Amino acid sequence: MTIGFSFDDAHINELIVQGIQGNPGAAVFALQYEELAIYDNARCLSLENPNLSCLARDAAVIARAELPWAAPSTGAAANCDLGDFKTFGKKLRALVGDGGSDARSDGPTTA
Repeated sequence: MTIGFSFDDAHINELIVQGIQGNPGAAVFALQYEELAIYDNARCLSLENPNLSCLARDAAVIARAELPWAAPSTGAAANCDLGDFKTFGKKLRALVGDGGSDARSDGPTTA
């Protein structure tokens, strides 16, 4: 998973593509902050590689298919905000919890 990577660095792009092409079972999800059109390199690489998905604010490329986000019930235009670090962090905390004091151990404990 990438968050905040623009795909403007050809050397890193090459390594990512080599990795997913060498391991077809691997998957990369690129979470982008802005609209898909801003991330042309990520968009193009996602259209060429089925295991590289690019999820932008207004649209996504998943399994080489490019489509806009839409609300499931109405089909109205929707947005994906997972490319926003703050939003992603909140959703991740909601999924796994805040950690609490039990999760902040310095190491194994003995009874």
